[in-house]
Amino acid sequence: MLEEKNFLLQRFYIYQQKYSPWKAMMHLMCFYVKMRFSAKRNLTLGPSNSVYMACFCKGGVGDVITQIAFLHHLLKFTKEPIVLFLFVDQRPENIEILASKLPFIKKIYPYIEKNKYLHLFDIVLTLNTQFPRFFIQNYGKCQKFAPVLLSYIQESCKWNETHKGIVAIASMFSAQYWCLVHKKTMLTAMDTPNKLNLDKNAGFPIELQQADIVNVLEKFKLKNKKIITVQYSTDINNLPFSGKSIKFYPLKHWQKMLSMLKALYPSYTIVQLGVSGNEEIQGVDLRLIGQTSFYEYLVLLQYSALHIDQEGGAAHIRHYLCRKPTVVLFGPTSHKVRGYDENINLRIPTCGLELCEWLDGNRWYETCPKYNDSVCSCLEKISPEMVVETIRNSHILEEENPA
Repeated sequence: MLEEKNFLLQRFYIYQQKYSPWKAMMHLMCFYVKMRFSAKRNLTLGPSNSVYMACFCKGGVGDVITQIAFLHHLLKFTKEPIVLFLFVDQRPENIEILASKLPFIKKIYPYIEKNKYLHLFDIVLTLNTQFPRFFIQNYGKCQKFAPVLLSYIQESCKWNETHKGIVAIASMFSAQYWCLVHKKTMLTAMDTPNKLNLDKNAGFPIELQQADIVNVLEKFKLKNKKIITVQYSTDINNLPFSGKSIKFYPLKHWQKMLSMLKALYPSYTIVQLGVSGNEEIQGVDLRLIGQTSFYEYLVLLQYSALHIDQEGGAAHIRHYLCRKPTVVLFGPTSHKVRGYDENINLRIPTCGLELCEWLDGNRWYETCPKYNDSVCSCLEKISPEMVVETIRNSHILEEENPA
């Protein structure tokens, strides 16, 4: 049984990761007062026979969409009246599009608003690390209306307690290697009680309207054309202040690779997607950086015969959206943790490590740990010739000019 004392000790442990002992105690006292007052509140979130859970979804869009997949399968497993409110580190309107077919998600808010509503919920779930952390604020209600979920949470909390060394955010590098050792992906590792029967290809429904697809293709003059989409960016919210990332495939490689692709597949239109501020790749046929809405971006990702990208949000979105192949160029992250079966996952571990994600704390994103450089040596070793030859051998595209 998750007693209030154990719950408060868990909360104090979280505060200790961020603050001095004195400040951690002050934060705990403030939280306790809010929790006590919340028991007297007049619940306005919905029917009183439902359990309300706040989910704090932090990270890039690839992380958030994977977290939503976990939540989808968790609620399918419980089959209980649970209503979710998401607080996301992304644009809420974009996540609403991705989650529009999931009726259990009632509202999506910006992540920065999470503390304003914390005291309103029966359960708080934080997903800002590899492993979920549940906090129960209304035990009696959960016991009455969501006993299956309560049992799952109890097992999850026990697992976290016995794996303290890899659960904290300061241990993210260790958490990634735990996934490698136990052959877990970023999705399957979230199910620590191992109750949901997840595999790395588990998903959730995302549906685009056919009429909208036609309109988008007509808008960009791509109707009835065969297209290859490319993207030179990762999640814009997570870029270092320099605007660079070691997850980027070198621009000089991009230019040569696209030149070779156009020679082999001249009838395909190469379209560059991305947001304003992304650098331009030379050699594309149509550049749509910053010119699409998020919905239009999804349509083009789904429509393209092949997408080529660094490991990041687009590769994860395309997997959940349509399961069509993507060439994913891996640098600091691992295809064993973040890859999918339908994709061509390329990585050359020049440093001897399976991954270096989180190796240098928050600086992992901008500096190669081996050469202390802003260019990832593992990505640099993936030659344009290797990428094109791998695409050619996959027979994903219709070859027209064989060498």
